[in-house]
Amino acid sequence: MKTQVFNAVCENGQVTVNGAPVPGAVVLSAGAAKSQGVAVFSGPNVFYIAVPMDTLDSLIDLVGQLADAVKNGVLASNGGGAITAPTFATGLEQVKQNLQTLKGAKQ
Repeated sequence: MKTQVFNAVCENGQVTVNGAPVPGAVVLSAGAAKSQGVAVFSGPNVFYIAVPMDTLDSLIDLVGQLADAVKNGVLASNGGGAITAPTFATGLEQVKQNLQTLKGAKQ
């Protein structure tokens, strides 16, 4: 079962993604009145979770820091062995760039 997550908005209990209504979405947070968050599509189920924007900023920053730590060899220094794939660091740098793009787009 494939799970996908999209930015979403909830207003008066109605969840939308890119302006399109998401029928049957279950609101799992206190953001039913008016909020921004994420819609999690998992098989036939859809769940909405409100995410305060400052929390989302913190999450994006944390994931970026994690990517840096992994790229700079935390895994190797903990016995995981050297990461020798030439695209590994490049791939993590792309993840960081994508996170910064996401952070800028939501502001």
